Amino acid sequence: MPRAPLRPRRPLLAAVLALAAACAKEPEPPPRASVRWVPVYGALPKVFNYPGEVVVQARFRTPCAPYPLAAAAERRGESLFVRISGRPAMVPCPMQRAQDETYEVTVRPPKGQYRLTLVHHYEDGFWGDTTVFAGRAVVAQ
Repeated sequence: MPRAPLRPRRPLLAAVLALAAACAKEPEPPPRASVRWVPVYGALPKVFNYPGEVVVQARFRTPCAPYPLAAAAERRGESLFVRISGRPAMVPCPMQRAQDETYEVTVRPPKGQYRLTLVHHYEDGFWGDTTVFAGRAVVAQ
């Protein structure tokens, strides 16, 4: 006895396609971060919450000059990690005298409230990583 052909199950197919589309969302890009040396006065670190960005002013201890900086940010849920990496322009870095230079880092994460952690990293391994700030930041749009 011949069997009847199978009928497609449209509701099930539609549900599977909707689930696959929801799972295929592109991951959110990491927050943008930029850093620059600036003269800053008063007690540091300072955190400023602006529409669309968070600005932190702090001091970075340098073992020699010049000492270029780079910034990177990563968001994990409600946590925002900002890493300021310094490396000597000259290798090896002659220890002239340790000095504190002031900088400003601007981070542009999505709108929200975050636990902000700011870490200093020395690429030459001169000093170990140091957490400079751990606190709250609010980004409004």
